Order: sequence, then structure tokens, then C-alpha cells
Amino acid sequence: MAEEVRTSRSSLELFDSVPAWAIVHAATDDRNAPLIRQGEVVVVESDGRKGKIPTNGGLYLIEYVAPAPSANWGYERRTREIVQVRRTRFGWFCGGLRDNDGSNALAIADGPYRDEIDLAEKLLGPVVGLYRPVHSHANQGLLAHD
Repeated sequence: MAEEVRTSRSSLELFDSVPAWAIVHAATDDRNAPLIRQGEVVVVESDGRKGKIPTNGGLYLIEYVAPAPSANWGYERRTREIVQVRRTRFGWFCGGLRDNDGSNALAIADGPYRDEIDLAEKLLGPVVGLYRPVHSHANQGLLAHD
């Protein structure tokens, strides 16, 4: 079985701007807390194509595509989530970091995928950091009332 990657908050790089080779995504829930909290924006290494071969235990941005409700009208629905991928004896699964924290909370996982190639077709790229823009406070207070 592949060696598992352990991601910690200190292992995520902080970015004050978005690199040209990256995309960003805001966390919509706390399923990966305390590493990634709701509202935080992750930086994902991406070249614009899917097909990133996963690493066991790694964090990735995954995209799910639901077909349009009708052949005549409608749009396919795309959703993205930050997930940890895990390899088990049953295949590959995706879920939140808190899904196996021992808290007995209900956890929902996507899988099994029979191999990493099957899963890679949905992965947009690995999470490499957090986007934390530096806001300039230098101009605050300059608009004083006379």
C-alpha cells in the first residue's frame, strides 16, 4: 500500500497573490478543519486539465459533473470540493479530513474508485496552500472630516 501523506497547517504555504500556475477555491464547510476552515481560500496547483494522479492522504480539489436534466435544455451542474484521498483495500475514497477523526460523526465519502487513474479523472490538482492577501492599511484614516 502507498505511503500516506500527512498534511498539517504548517505544511500549507501562505500566498498573498495567486500564482499563474494555480487556481483558488473557497472552503464551503468545516469538513477539513482545523487545517482548512469554512471561508478560507485554498491555492490549488493546476494546469487547467484534470488527471492528477493522487497520493494517499493528500488533499485535492475534486470536480463532480452532473449531466443536464434534459437533452433539449439545461446545463450540466459542476461542483467542487476540497477532499482528502485515501487508498484502502476496497479502492480509493475521497472525503473530509474529519471523516475518520473518531468522533462518531456521520461521514460521507465518495468511492470506491477501483484505481488511482479512475479517481484522477476528477481531480483538478493538489491543495498546496492558503490564499491570504496582504491588505494595505496605509490609506485608512486619510479621509478625515474637516
